[in-house]
Amino acid sequence: MKKLKKLLALLLCAGLLITSIPLQARAETVELPEEGISISHYEVNPLYKGIVEEPAPLLKSNKTDVPVLKAEDYYNSAAAAGDAIRSTIVNRVSQFTVGIKSSSNDFKAVARSILDEAMRHTGVPNEGDYLLWQYASWGYGGNYKTSGGYYYITFDFTLNYFTTAAQEQQVDNKLNQIYNQLNVNNASDYKKVKAIYDWICSNITYDFDNPDTYKLKHSAWAGLMNGTCVCQGYALIFYRMALHYGVDNRLIAGDAGEAHGWNIVKMGNLYYNVDSTWDAGQNPYNYFLVGSNNFTDHQAWEDYTTAEFKRNYPISATDYVGCDGTNHSYSKTRVEPTCTQPGSETEYCTVCGAKGKTTTIPAMGHNYSGGKCTRCGHVNVPTSGTCGTGVNWAINNGLLNIYGNGSINEYNGSNMPWIDSANNITAIIVGEGVTRIGSYAFYNLTSAK
Repeated sequence: MKKLKKLLALLLCAGLLITSIPLQARAETVELPEEGISISHYEVNPLYKGIVEEPAPLLKSNKTDVPVLKAEDYYNSAAAAGDAIRSTIVNRVSQFTVGIKSSSNDFKAVARSILDEAMRHTGVPNEGDYLLWQYASWGYGGNYKTSGGYYYITFDFTLNYFTTAAQEQQVDNKLNQIYNQLNVNNASDYKKVKAIYDWICSNITYDFDNPDTYKLKHSAWAGLMNGTCVCQGYALIFYRMALHYGVDNRLIAGDAGEAHGWNIVKMGNLYYNVDSTWDAGQNPYNYFLVGSNNFTDHQAWEDYTTAEFKRNYPISATDYVGCDGTNHSYSKTRVEPTCTQPGSETEYCTVCGAKGKTTTIPAMGHNYSGGKCTRCGHVNVPTSGTCGTGVNWAINNGLLNIYGNGSINEYNGSNMPWIDSANNITAIIVGEGVTRIGSYAFYNLTSAK
């Protein structure tokens, strides 16, 4: 069965009795029948249906095996019951008793609602999905009694975990060693996620060798302690590590050619797909922070495509653009050149702001038309030229030098070739080869000597 039972199932009345957990005080006093009617159920974890088969455990069902509860011992909310037994499951206690007062006689649904609440996503690394994906099967024995139109149900739960409490302690110890090695506590979320992903993909290989009867290959313990596991182990390790660093993420169950598990992780306001199983040993990665548009070979099961799930965990359609100090995502800032000044084009990382290379753009030079630049309006003032047949002129540091062989042209006082520099001409030299000075050639050169 590929459809999971909805994690937050019916909000049913519930109650609990576990030796180490204090009960809430009850105002009501109800006389319950001495005899209860036996109930029992067993099933494989829906996440592992068709993957892991567990023999049905011996479930308690008669009143001599199941603790006798008083009416005030039954919880009135699944939330309270789930919260109370959560630490019991974290500690891998395989059998515990829960009492619930309910108006429903769908005992399986009532029991499932308590477990779903206990295993809901809390953001605590060793809770939530880490619990939901770390047991092979569950069941209950017990009984129910009726009074006042309610069912007083006593569940004696049995959970078959993949790991023991001692193995989970080993997981904790190993993860602490890795955290010290990564040293990314003060890094950005992107760098934290990248460091986690790099470690997983570099240190864990897929378990092709162990048979399906080796249930540990579905655990984080196998990946961390043996260096090999299957997809659930990869995703569980990522889940634990990302939450440790305060980066929210979830495990997703679905199909990718076969039943498969991966993560979505929050970057900014959106979630992105990551599949460390398929990226293990790969360079470059193909499934790191991928948007849904580029993740079409993975199909999430129905529970992860509901409107409620999408509202709580909006997945980006496009890939995340990030950097790790080397793989920058650059955009270019351009400074346009002018007629006389060069421009530039500089790269800056859109994520971290790091500066990339700068390319110089040459100055464009003037584009004169009728003696005036069409771009900047600069007026072209010549500094040399001809002023007669065989006669040339040039201005240098205020000196107007006329040289050659022949006569200077005739002018009208306003059309001399050096008229635009008239105020800057401080001296005039006429070469010996110049035979005649035309009219108005030096008109209004008042600064010349």
